Amino acid sequence: MALCYHKFMEENTDFTRDRGCPEFWSVYKRYVKKHLEMLNQYIKCPFVDPDLNSEILQKAHTMSWSRTLPNGQEMSLKPKKEKEEDGWVLKWGDDNRYGSDIIVTSFISYNWKEKKCDMFIKEIENTEEFYRNIGSFTIFPKHENSINQSRGRSPIYDRFDLTLECIRKYYNQQESLLSDVLKNDSNFFQLFNNFKGYVDFFCFQDLVDDDYTRVRDLMRGGFVNEKSFASPLPENVAEYEQWMNNQLKFVKERTKRIKPLLLIASDFTYNTKDENGVRTPCKIPDKNGILTFIDRYTHGRKCLLVIANDPNDYEDNDNVAQVLGQAFAMTNRKFDEVKVLDNRTRDQTETLIKNANLIFMRGGEIIRQLEFLQQINFKELIQTNRGVVISVSAASMCLTKTICNFPEHEKELNQKRLIDGLGLVDVRLIPHFDGENSAYQGYTDFSNLVQDYILPYSDEYVIDALPNGSFIMYDGNELQFFGPYYQIDKRKIKRGDNEKY
Repeated sequence: MALCYHKFMEENTDFTRDRGCPEFWSVYKRYVKKHLEMLNQYIKCPFVDPDLNSEILQKAHTMSWSRTLPNGQEMSLKPKKEKEEDGWVLKWGDDNRYGSDIIVTSFISYNWKEKKCDMFIKEIENTEEFYRNIGSFTIFPKHENSINQSRGRSPIYDRFDLTLECIRKYYNQQESLLSDVLKNDSNFFQLFNNFKGYVDFFCFQDLVDDDYTRVRDLMRGGFVNEKSFASPLPENVAEYEQWMNNQLKFVKERTKRIKPLLLIASDFTYNTKDENGVRTPCKIPDKNGILTFIDRYTHGRKCLLVIANDPNDYEDNDNVAQVLGQAFAMTNRKFDEVKVLDNRTRDQTETLIKNANLIFMRGGEIIRQLEFLQQINFKELIQTNRGVVISVSAASMCLTKTICNFPEHEKELNQKRLIDGLGLVDVRLIPHFDGENSAYQGYTDFSNLVQDYILPYSDEYVIDALPNGSFIMYDGNELQFFGPYYQIDKRKIKRGDNEKY
């Protein structure tokens, strides 16, 4: 396979530009122009379909959906080409065959009265954005007269909001335009138990209301109703533009839900300590809105996983897990179970990371933590997670491309100063920095950490420095800062707030 796990998260992956889809966009643009010159004739598009031919896309599906199903079974997809001319199929066991299906449409293949050539050519650029997000794709059973085929040639016109409404009605035992084909694939839909299970598994939450009883209409706003089916195509240019914009918003939000969301922080307040270092849980403060991201992207609260800094300090790891779990419960966010990933559970690493709703990465010694994360293949395995990862202090530094290491104890004076991190985020990070250097003044009695280490690093790199309470959100495409932060460049310190880059 052409796509590494970490590549799936750390950059937009264009599923039209791998070796399976040569010259996709040049062919597509010629097709658009030709089709619009002959509005009353159907023209078969000659481009190579990524759903059938993109090897990278099949890998992304495998990573995204190979996990525990709502009915308790473990889906394990394997991409395979049964016949070269038929393209890729995703197999699970001997009997289950699935195919990729793009769930966005520009209506280019359909005739409607307001269709204008200039508008469609302009929209090609927006359409390209769809092919860079796994959120634009799902899977359905693959066979003759499939859901994929039926929703394209039925009056639904490939609209996924209308397709999802038909699926909602199927689970409610109501008739719809797709009743026959959905009933034919009843074994597939039974895997998810109910409509909520289906929506949550495939991350369609942004297309439904909070009660999972209504599906949002992406063309006209509000919720799908009789008019949505009676008039499924845009009635004017404004509706078309709203349709395209709403699709793109949905795709981007869904992509965030499919990929792990990293919240890279200096600290995370969940306890107090007495003079003996004994931890007592406390209510977690919503500093800079961090709880909002936890609520939106954790996909339930079945499992909280704590990843150790010291994989051999079992007693302390268990204590942190216990206190952290209690703190979330005090904050009305109780998890069913709290687990620890250290040397006792290393043989369960893949399962623990994949199934955790929320992962908390402890801080501590940088070198020790980096070595443990490398040993458990964290960089690769984290791509199988679909929840939220909170990293603090040293753990946050380990996720970066280059670790600007500075000594906190005399025994660390001989450590290497610039270290290759995991490279999940392309920043150079200093945690616990207050912008006035005082956070590190007197931190050690053997060195001035700011003058001797932190500022000199900025001669070579631009350093992002986070105070306590601030964090960076990274969704695989974009970094966004929440709360104040500081950039250190050429030994000069500049403050920024809530910025993206």
